[in-house]
Amino acid sequence: MSPLTAEIWSDIVCPWCYIGEHRFERALARFAHRDQVEVVRRSFQLDQSAPRNSQVRVIDMLSSKYGVNPAQAAQMEQRVVGLAAAEGLPMRSDRFVVNTFDAHRLLHLAAAHGRQDRRTTVVRSGRPTTRRPARPRFARSSSEVSNPCTDHADCTDYGGQSVQSA
Repeated sequence: MSPLTAEIWSDIVCPWCYIGEHRFERALARFAHRDQVEVVRRSFQLDQSAPRNSQVRVIDMLSSKYGVNPAQAAQMEQRVVGLAAAEGLPMRSDRFVVNTFDAHRLLHLAAAHGRQDRRTTVVRSGRPTTRRPARPRFARSSSEVSNPCTDHADCTDYGGQSVQSA
């Protein structure tokens, strides 16, 4: 088998990215030729207009963005939290909407020291793990790259609501 490069574009706050990356890693661990797969992690900001310090909770953002009442937004969020839990991933539904630019910068610093995957896991879940180091490139906006989440059914179905990045 020829070497294969798998590029993973994600935002550190995207719950679908978190679940998808976990599923990818689990599948890769079972793949007979995993030693011939290079995983390259790429940064992507889903909402570059989000404030650095926000008091807006994800449920409030979902309610406003999709025009649903808070109870419906909470159901949407619980669906994602439930999927994460089914994968054994910790995820809180009381998260805040934040700008991830500085978090991505931190991950790039960690990558420069061969520690990006460990830092990604700590930032997302508080649980450190060890994985292969990656070589990242940072995309500042959706105008630089297409949004891979719009090409995946789970990413465009957030409890029955379309999830497209702005």
